[in-house]
Amino acid sequence: MSAGAAVVERDAKIRVPVVTGNLRRSIKELKKIESSGKVESQVGTDVVYGPPVEYRKPYLRPALDENTSEIEKAIEMKIQQIIGRYK
Repeated sequence: MSAGAAVVERDAKIRVPVVTGNLRRSIKELKKIESSGKVESQVGTDVVYGPPVEYRKPYLRPALDENTSEIEKAIEMKIQQIIGRYK
């Protein structure tokens, strides 16, 4: 999942409006692993003004929506790497 999140993170950092650079630096992956083994990755920011900026000039949603094939390829490549270790 982190491979796909990296695609979104990279593109969001390109798209985000920059004044001081604080918002851009704050965009990160948050990975959550549940006891059941389910893994969830989210890309976002903890900066308080991040959501209003996203609302006025979206940078996170387009980074996800416009990169679905690249995200899928990144995840697939990572899975293949992992499978290759066990052959």
